[in-house]
Order: sequence, then structure tokens, then C-alpha cells
Amino acid sequence: MMGVEAPLALVVHLSALLLYLNWRAEPDGDRLLIPIGILLGLAFLARTDHGLLGVIVLSFIVFREAADGGSAWRRRWQRAIRVTGPAWAVVLPWLAFNLIKFGTIWQDSGKVLAFRGREAVTDETVSALDSLTASFRQGFYDQFLRLTGGVSVFWIVLGIGVALGLVFAVRGRGEKVAGRVPLPMVLFATFIWGFYSLYFGTQKFWYFPPITALMALLIARVGAFIPHAFTGRTARRVAIGVMFVFVGANLALNIPKVIDRGFHPWQNVYLQVSREVANGQANWIGPDDVIGAFNSGIIGAYAGRRVVNLDGVVNPRILEAMKEKRFVQALREMGVTVVIDHQGVIVLYQQWSAPDAFKGFKLLHKYETPVSAGDVIAVRVPPAKEDAS
Repeated sequence: MMGVEAPLALVVHLSALLLYLNWRAEPDGDRLLIPIGILLGLAFLARTDHGLLGVIVLSFIVFREAADGGSAWRRRWQRAIRVTGPAWAVVLPWLAFNLIKFGTIWQDSGKVLAFRGREAVTDETVSALDSLTASFRQGFYDQFLRLTGGVSVFWIVLGIGVALGLVFAVRGRGEKVAGRVPLPMVLFATFIWGFYSLYFGTQKFWYFPPITALMALLIARVGAFIPHAFTGRTARRVAIGVMFVFVGANLALNIPKVIDRGFHPWQNVYLQVSREVANGQANWIGPDDVIGAFNSGIIGAYAGRRVVNLDGVVNPRILEAMKEKRFVQALREMGVTVVIDHQGVIVLYQQWSAPDAFKGFKLLHKYETPVSAGDVIAVRVPPAKEDAS
């Protein structure tokens, strides 16, 4: 979730969750189900994987306590229709437009995820288990163990949220706050973390400051609940002490890094590259060069020239080339002469081409970038006669 659609989706689904909490608190709050459905539909349009949120919230709404007997199921069906009807009313026109315009109802990350899964199974050199285990290890490291490594804004958000929860708990308001823990949000986050840990091996989408502030408030409710999950007074005090140590170490280690590098350093580097290209300061690129980038949003917006999106999720030509092991040839066919992106991302895409296909690439420039994906580099695509593949 590294583009503009990520914070947009988070704003929408947080709004849906606030309405859900209001609906749950009101004795007769079914009037809120229609706007909840509309918001869930918008969240799905912002990011397809946010459809998981709709499924989770819908299940909580449908199976909430209702009247006994046959009337209970009638009430559940009514709730389901009131939520899904508006959601589909929002989504279906867009799906129809995609089908008419592009010949497919959506372009989804799941396509590439499924392709990677097949590659892991069919590649004789890498077993499926080894591939999945490596992805899980990387995701686990980035998300849960990076206290002394690179900047992880998620840790800061989590720390602030837990700290607020501890304030609630120490002031004796934990039980009240715990009663309003947004369980759908917790389950949704669990699904998303799992998905992106498998797909990207790492995810860094908790960087948008206003949204992360709201996320911290939601996490605070969970933090307030934790000490009250223990029945003994001593156990509660130990839990609070451990959490305070965790929060203190986390904030002490990460906040200085964020202040020094920014909330997401790669964005600043992309802006630097784009401005240098647009202002003619990048002497390593010619006026007729066509740029290709896997994360093309910022470069495409600010570089002042044509930029080809090389993400296999949104570019079907790249996806087909990956399947056919002809990625470099596809770059030439699309006229791409210079590729700009993280070194780790470029290497990742190399595995979908011939093993030595990138051997003829010439390094033009390197920008030091303190993120796990590596430095942002610019490389020149060699002519066909220099292709080692």
C-alpha cells in the first residue's frame, strides 16, 4: 500500500468502522447500514483487497444478536441486504466500465500473487515451502523485529497506540474502552499483514501521518484491553510494565530515525530523481530516453517526460512477459531505454526473465536510499545484440 490509493482506502474504511461502532452502540441503528455499505464499496474500489474488510464487517453485522426463532434470520437477511445492496451499487458500475474499456473486471495484485505461487511450485531450484518460508521470515522481520534496524513507522504508530491504551488502563477506564475494541479492524489488519507479507515479503504502508494517527487511536483501544485480560492485580502490573518498556524502547529507537529520514525515505528520493530529470540536472539520461519504473507514480508525475509503468499488477504486457520469461524483450518493445527503481525491485523482476538477462544493463546513477528494498538506481537497457539472454 504505497500509493495514493492506500491512505484513501484507509480513510474510507476507518469511516466505515466508526459508523459500525455507532451502529453497534445504538439500540436501533439499522439506519446506518446503508451508509456503511456505501463506504465499504468505496473502500473496495480504492483497493481491491479491502473487500476483506467488507466481508468481516458484514459478518459482524449479520450475526449480531437478533430476535429469537424465525424472526432472527429474517432480521439478519434484512441487514445483509441493507449493507450489500449499496456496496454493490457503488462497485458494479466501475466493474462494468472496466469490462467494457479494458476487457477485464479488475486488475488485481492477486494475479501476480498467484503467478508467484505457481513459480515457486514449478521452479526446480526453489521449493514452494522454501519460497513461502523466506517470504514469511522477511515479513516477520520487517514488521515485528525491526527495533534496531531501519525505520518502521508502524512500530511508532503501534507504540503510540499502546501508550494511549495504557493511559486509559492506568486511569481505570480500560474496561470501558475495552468494551469498544473494534474487532473487525483487528481481523482486517491481520488479513492484510498476512497478504502483503507473502506478496511483497515486506510492507511499509503505515506511513501516512493523518491516517496513522487515527490508527493509533484504534490501537489504543486494544492496548487498554490488554491489562484487563489478566485477572490478578500482579499480572496486570507486570503486563503494564512490559508494555511500557516496549513502548519506551520503540519510540527511543525509531522516532529519531523518522525525524532524520522522513516518514518514508524512498518518497524523498523519488522526488529528487524526478526533479533532477525534469530540470535537466540528470546528465546520465538523454532527452529522448523513455523511463520505465515499477513504482512510477511520483516519477511519472514530476519527471516531465513519458514514464512507462512496469508493475505487472497494472501493466498486462509486463505480466505476460513475466510469464513467458521475456521481460527484457518487453522493455525494448515498449521503447523503455532507462529503468529507475530500487535495486532490490529490479533484481526481483530479473527472476522472471532469463537468469542472466540483466547482465548487459549499465548502471547510470545510484541514489543512497535507507530502506530494505535497496538504493534507487538508474540502469540503461542494452540493445538486443548486447542481451546476454
